[in-house]
Amino acid sequence: MKIVRVEAFPVDLRYKPGKEFLVSYGVIDAMQNAIVRVTTDDGLVGYGELMPLPLNDRAACIEELKPLAAAIIGQDPFSLREIYARIDDTISDERTSRELLLKGSLDFALHDLMGKAAGVPVYKLLGGSYDDGVPMHFSISIRTPEEMGEDTAARVAEGFRTIEVKLGRFQGELDLETEIARIAAIRKAAGPDVVIVADPNQGWTVDEAISVLPRLEEFDVYVEQPVKGLDDLAVVHSAIKLPMIADECVGTSEILADIIRRDAADLINLKILRTGGLFEACKMLDMCEAAGLGYRHDNVIQTRLASTMMIHFSTTYHASLPDCGGTQFTRTIEDIVKDGEGVYMDGGTAKLHNPDAPGMGATPKPELLGDPILIAGR
Repeated sequence: MKIVRVEAFPVDLRYKPGKEFLVSYGVIDAMQNAIVRVTTDDGLVGYGELMPLPLNDRAACIEELKPLAAAIIGQDPFSLREIYARIDDTISDERTSRELLLKGSLDFALHDLMGKAAGVPVYKLLGGSYDDGVPMHFSISIRTPEEMGEDTAARVAEGFRTIEVKLGRFQGELDLETEIARIAAIRKAAGPDVVIVADPNQGWTVDEAISVLPRLEEFDVYVEQPVKGLDDLAVVHSAIKLPMIADECVGTSEILADIIRRDAADLINLKILRTGGLFEACKMLDMCEAAGLGYRHDNVIQTRLASTMMIHFSTTYHASLPDCGGTQFTRTIEDIVKDGEGVYMDGGTAKLHNPDAPGMGATPKPELLGDPILIAGR
């Protein structure tokens, strides 16, 4: 079995009115991703998903995917070490988040292919087992404290036991007193037993973080990447008591090793596509377990297709916090995955429609795919 073709299908999914996502770096009101399809010489197909970075730069990202895809033509999809060595030769030594997202789109498709060829679901390829789904978190976007409290109460009533709170500068403005009021309102709405993760998305300076975080201790929260870069994160971590989660600065196993050596965080937030896919993500979480470093799973801006693959991963590696990301697909008007396939939400728990389906167990709806773009092969 050899890979003969790689294609990309642009997809445009608008968010439902009122479901727009407000974070420190802007407003997200649509997914402008691409579904990646990898085909073998015996007709098997595997699907992955490309989130462009920046989010509005899909055309350029699809063009940049071509050399990575060309590197896997003619390869056996099971020969992952050879494939990733070939892919890594096509990208920079820095392995930027943009490049790793390109790589991750191919990795997801390869794992889908391998599962189908072997006749087993992806989680079994990873050494996992499926029980009764994965607890998910819900992200509350930046609004007034009152609105965020109301949104939190609604999500807790739905069954979510972890709430991620978006904080930080919005449209260039930051009021630290309002940030504290947001957390206070959310803790009051959530009650004492719900896990709260305060996530400024690198929206604070070191001085701002060290000033405001001690005042959040009474609300019993985790803090996720309040500042940019590993150096600044290490400074803040050494100065505060709240448990610190590294996020945006975690991209590769090499960076993770540096976090462990420097004791720069208490946990990491692993976004699988942003690490280059499942192959690297498994290596990184094995490192966490060996070093005693906690971890949680999260998503990028992705459809129900990529979120399905996340559940295969998350049912294999059980996170330190009882949560997983991947609920952005609930915000879109249209759903890219065929009915009765893939992941679905049962309250605050993500479950698979058919846990025994080979591969990922999710197929995109042809009518929602754009015209195919040949990336590599014939």
